Amino acid sequence: MSVLLEKAVEAYRRQCIFQQANAAYAALRSDPKAWAEEVAERQEWEGTLGDDLAEAKL
Repeated sequence: MSVLLEKAVEAYRRQCIFQQANAAYAALRSDPKAWAEEVAERQEWEGTLGDDLAEAKL
């Protein structure tokens, strides 16, 4: 019974986190200036995704 309760609490905790994240992104997207800054920052970070990739030896 305690394992079932632990799993239920963890599932609820995760659901709350995702709901909060979704609400935060909705608020961010509703502000055009803030959203444009977010998009610009993401584009800057995307430029780093391939850093040294060609030189990496797997």
